[in-house]
Amino acid sequence: MEMSGVYRPANAGQKKKSRNFLLFVLIIDVLIMTVLLLFVARPDELKGTWDLDHNTVYEFGGHGKGKLQLEQNSYPFKYTLKKGTLSVDFEDDALNDAVFTYTVDDGTLTLANENGTQWSLKKVDSK
Repeated sequence: MEMSGVYRPANAGQKKKSRNFLLFVLIIDVLIMTVLLLFVARPDELKGTWDLDHNTVYEFGGHGKGKLQLEQNSYPFKYTLKKGTLSVDFEDDALNDAVFTYTVDDGTLTLANENGTQWSLKKVDSK
């Protein structure tokens, strides 16, 4: 006589199939994440120190944080990079936040504001 609704543990073959399936799913997840990281996430190409005129230095620390170093003061900021656009958000409200288009070519960072004014900064180090 068979009792319905009674829990019956899975046999060894079913447990092994279940473990293999979970392992397969885990491997697929890792492969997908790896592909996404390789093709979607770009390294921060601005990371490092960039000198404008020996008195004005931008330091991009990566992970969206940096600082503007002037002769006597340092101004921390947060930044984002998106499709050739650099957005800078200064922590100090006395400074104006800014949006630039940018290019990096052979150790030179060129910034241009919305009025078309351009600045060229030389890379000092990659930190």
